[in-house]
Amino acid sequence: MGRVVRVFITAALVALSVITVAPSASVDAATPAPSRCLMRPALQIAPTNPPSPPAQPNHCTILSIGDSVGLDLGIGLTHEFANQRSVALISRGVVSTGLVHDSFYNWPAHLTDYLSRWHPDVVVVCVGANDHSSIYTNGRSVPLLTLPWQAAYQARIRQIADIVRRFGAQIVWVGVPVSSTGGYRQAMKAMNSIYKGVMANSPGGFYIDTWDLFASSTGAVRPTAKVNNRVMQVRSLDLIHYTPIGCDVFATYVIRAMATKYNVILRPSTPAEITG
Repeated sequence: MGRVVRVFITAALVALSVITVAPSASVDAATPAPSRCLMRPALQIAPTNPPSPPAQPNHCTILSIGDSVGLDLGIGLTHEFANQRSVALISRGVVSTGLVHDSFYNWPAHLTDYLSRWHPDVVVVCVGANDHSSIYTNGRSVPLLTLPWQAAYQARIRQIADIVRRFGAQIVWVGVPVSSTGGYRQAMKAMNSIYKGVMANSPGGFYIDTWDLFASSTGAVRPTAKVNNRVMQVRSLDLIHYTPIGCDVFATYVIRAMATKYNVILRPSTPAEITG
């Protein structure tokens, strides 16, 4: 996707702050979510502080948050949920953000605000693209991926999960797909392992592994792929972000994974999948 187009889309999303996908109704920021999009019965975990009781089955409000890669996912989710009456989607991705540099954009504080305003049933998180640097903790800067770094990063992930659970919502943490090369790629892979581990020990946590989604048979990132049997560009030139069709592929995969977990009908409106 061209730089100008990408900047325009990003600016539009940040300016609007919220994208709601619900053809028959909009999300009122002043009222709680109309229903509980609970996990399937065998996996169900009672929320700590539900903002509203169960109401209509097969309806839920989904909040999607994250950095610029999370923003790409939000663009895809917006498109793929466009015709689904059972889902109200609120997409709130912010470029250049993450969990490491919380002085720039404090996700726990903003997430608390979003949960208070929209009371989503499910929160989809996709961050990490900007977290490949030292973290400041306990009054000092700690180098990337050292044991103290990992401990501090795990604590920030758990903080996000705990905030979501306090509001009675379920959390879905989407791992970063294979991207770029070298040290950046290795950092992303290591952070995915951390996300997976924290979600495995978080009540109601659900981790979606997307690492191989855009990978070639040799494990390299692929800028192009057959999507619905047509060769298309799926990654931007930096091999980190996504073209519009790449956003749809990303979202289709995530929606289908979520559909196996939650007791609500979730399906992409115009599925985009890699077919070769």
